[in-house]
Amino acid sequence: MTNCFKYSALLAFPAGIGIIVLAKPIMNILFPSEEAEIGAPILSVFGIAVILYAFVSITGSMLQAFGKVNKPLISLCVGGVLKCILTIGLVSIPGISIMGAPIATVVCYIVMIIMNLLFLRKFFSGCGAIITNILKIAVAASVMGVCAFFVYRFLEHYLGINIGGIVTIAVAVIVYVVFVFLFEIVTKSEIKSVIKKDKTTE
Repeated sequence: MTNCFKYSALLAFPAGIGIIVLAKPIMNILFPSEEAEIGAPILSVFGIAVILYAFVSITGSMLQAFGKVNKPLISLCVGGVLKCILTIGLVSIPGISIMGAPIATVVCYIVMIIMNLLFLRKFFSGCGAIITNILKIAVAASVMGVCAFFVYRFLEHYLGINIGGIVTIAVAVIVYVVFVFLFEIVTKSEIKSVIKKDKTTE
């Protein structure tokens, strides 16, 4: 269970924070500038949803693995109804408008995670290790995000939005990997053991 949360967080946190920080260049790479300006703030909020969705998925899968197949369905139904109500309510507010959709998604995922964790509470073991790993990953991803923010602001003036964004993404990946090993979230022995398992299964 500890490794499930760790590996999910290892991918979700950098992806989510990267989207939050680099929403503007990502949108500019994919879409024309006018559409990018409109979509960047929405994408930033969805960056939070990326992180939360990873935990929705892993907690739901764990419940099914423990034979509680109906529990994820309950949290999904509650989250879905809540999302519909919040989306309709928030989008109708002029000051929020279309931003209500991603905000409703974030709230929906938070509720689903809380429900799934409550369903899983009696199966938990090694909670301290899970929390420690998630905190380390969150810090590593946050450092990556701060570096990406300042690197992009610098490169945007010299390389433009698109090229500056691509270079910044590459720098962010390097920074994150360095801190993952620096914080010993993933160790060399762990990587070697995974490689050995892959070779034995071939």
